This record gives sequence, structure tokens and C-alpha cells, in this order.
Amino acid sequence: MSHNNYVLWIENTPVAVSEQVYNEYNKMKRREKYLEEADIHHGKIYYQSFDTDDFSGENMLVNKGESVEDIVIRRIITKKLNDCLNLLNKQELVIVCKLFYCGKTERELARELNIPQTTLNYRKNAIIKKLQSMMEQ
Repeated sequence: MSHNNYVLWIENTPVAVSEQVYNEYNKMKRREKYLEEADIHHGKIYYQSFDTDDFSGENMLVNKGESVEDIVIRRIITKKLNDCLNLLNKQELVIVCKLFYCGKTERELARELNIPQTTLNYRKNAIIKKLQSMMEQ
């Protein structure tokens, strides 16, 4: 076939291409469409699907990234808290871990430890005060 029988439209302009270029271009477009359909099937959304003549869908993205200063401060506080947690005795550490990291309620943990919930609440508050004091040092 002749070179002029294959045309691709680039920015509303017809461009004559070879058969090989035409086939590769269409192969690439089919692959791209397949991947987009697979993403949609798996619940992914492309911001460019919200594009209009006046609006870019990517403008919907809000930069919610932390500043470098906030990241450093958070890491310093986390390190200090970790150091303070390592200074707690075993019973205090169990209470903190189960309540704040495992998500147990005071009632659930009190049953597990076989102590009244009010006692557990008192201990939790004492541990928090102890940690606050250590963090301030």
C-alpha cells in the first residue's frame, strides 16, 4: 500500500504516515484505552476526565502536603514520645498500647485486665500526665 493511504489526525490536521507508524500508533491507542478501562473497572478516577475547555481537572488537586518544618517537628515529637514510652513500666505500656494503638475501649480493657473501668481510667489519666511531664523535660 502507498504511504499516503495512512493518515493520523494530529491537532485537527491530517498527517500522512507509513503503514508501520499507523499500526504502531493504533496499537498504542488501543493499549491506552484498555488500561483506562481496567482502571475504571478497579475504581480509579482520572482528573483529566473532568477537563473542559475552560477548566483542567488537575486544578481540583489541592496541595495538602506538609511543610518541611512540620515534618521535622512531627518527627522530633514522635521520637521524644517513643523515648518516653520506653521509660514506662510494663503495665503502663500495656495500657497505652491497648487503648491508643489497638483501639480497645476502657471497658474492654478493664474486663481483660480484670479491674474496674474507673480504676483503668484513673491509671490512664496518670500515665498521660506522666508522659506529658516527660515530654516537657
